[in-house]
Amino acid sequence: MTLTLQKNTKAVLNYYKKEGIMEVTNWNLPDVVGRGIHYFGQIALLYDCLLKSSLTHDYTVFSDFDEQFATAKVPGTFESIMNSGRIDCSYVRSALMYPKPRRVDRIEGGNPLLRSAKRIFRETEIFKSGARSKYICRGRLIDVPLIHYVRKFKFKDDVMLDDADPENTLLLHFRSLPHELVNITAETRTLVHVASLKRNVFQIWKNIFGSA
Repeated sequence: MTLTLQKNTKAVLNYYKKEGIMEVTNWNLPDVVGRGIHYFGQIALLYDCLLKSSLTHDYTVFSDFDEQFATAKVPGTFESIMNSGRIDCSYVRSALMYPKPRRVDRIEGGNPLLRSAKRIFRETEIFKSGARSKYICRGRLIDVPLIHYVRKFKFKDDVMLDDADPENTLLLHFRSLPHELVNITAETRTLVHVASLKRNVFQIWKNIFGSA
């Protein structure tokens, strides 16, 4: 599996690595092997991440780069989603999110213009739990992780499970514009973070590139 990054994106990624905020594990597989184990290769990655993160963090979040957790809970944080630690594992159902045309992030007048942060439309269809859903769990309780749900817990009877109510918490899976007509609805839960995102992006951009 290969992740190709543009120059500026790679610079941002390296900044977070240098600051100790994130760790990147390189899996170098021959292309012919990578194509053949796409699904089960992801499972191997999950295991690797799970084992490492369980030693250093209480919770592990299983999601992709193009997905965003959105919650109506206040504050809009993972801690709120997990009810301040009272929930051991939460399954979050997903819906596809579409940007408006020309919603491109860029620097304008010395300030970041985060158009993608104002994506406010998603499909009305919400996938069933276990189909495209992702999860947040105490990693030390997981025995067999899969991509969209946990297949087996170590001590199932002692695990506080939660199927997040999509009216409160939803996983937004960003996609390009659909090729066919779909039913869409407004999704505004992410807008609460726009102001802080703009401040943070502006400061980090200056730290990396010297000036916006």
